[in-house]
Amino acid sequence: VGSNNGDAVAIAPVAGWQTVVRQGTANLHDSLIEAAGDRVFFEAGSAKLTASAKRVLAKQARWLKAQRLVEFKIVGHADDEGSGASNLRLSHDRAVAVRSFLLARGVSANRLHVLSVGKAQPIAICTVTSCAAQNRRVVSQIRLRRQALGPTE
Repeated sequence: VGSNNGDAVAIAPVAGWQTVVRQGTANLHDSLIEAAGDRVFFEAGSAKLTASAKRVLAKQARWLKAQRLVEFKIVGHADDEGSGASNLRLSHDRAVAVRSFLLARGVSANRLHVLSVGKAQPIAICTVTSCAAQNRRVVSQIRLRRQALGPTE
């Protein structure tokens, strides 16, 4: 995904969010996946963080604090149950819960951006409850910041 000559390369723009990969940083997303994972899941109708989600997010916070040039777009999702409006609100509440957890772990607020998509971007289309659970998630997307933060994060 990087270039051989050191130029920046744009990849996978998503709704106004453009990730720029520079020479030597093409594996940031892979690094996040390996160190912490990029998503957490929720119970039906809930924005409460599970114990499993908290373990993932604690690792994400440590990873983010070590990667000072990275920002997160925290994207909340919902399954197909309920109205569009209620799912949009629920996905927002889920993304805010993730952001709040990362803030409490010392990640700077200006590095965390929330987006709610409700049920508009399912990764599983199905009627089985265990399958639909894949859609009740928050995914952390990364991008490089324009400049590093000061010494206090």
